[in-house]
Amino acid sequence: MSENAVLTGYPSIDKPWLKYYSVERIHEPLKKCTIYQYIFDENRNHLQDTAILYFGKKIDYEALFHNVECCTKALLSNGIKRGDCINILTAAIPEAVYLALACSRIGIIANFINPVFDKIQMTDRINDTSSDWLFVMDALVPRV
Repeated sequence: MSENAVLTGYPSIDKPWLKYYSVERIHEPLKKCTIYQYIFDENRNHLQDTAILYFGKKIDYEALFHNVECCTKALLSNGIKRGDCINILTAAIPEAVYLALACSRIGIIANFINPVFDKIQMTDRINDTSSDWLFVMDALVPRV
């Protein structure tokens, strides 16, 4: 985006993050893989590097990949499979990242629902997906 471009206020149109990338990188073809596979491929040799920083706690890639593997096994053992859609109602916590990446790894659609939605908004989002699965952070169960 040029410095003289008029901003619309919509990040999906304005794409303010592009200023951090070279023209070559912006036009580089995307890899044909899942988000999980991309993160794994780029970091499998950096297992001790920080993957997530959560309120000062550093979670390295080794722990991230281990937790994604645990989530993957749990999803599969409960009969959730490729092509299924799940709803996730949680705060922005590391476990939400593990679950989302496990979904990516298997080919499950992960539909996040904003935990500050009111009951009607939550119900609408859940019903719109026709999902058979709802993952809810324990502190939010009374609202559901």
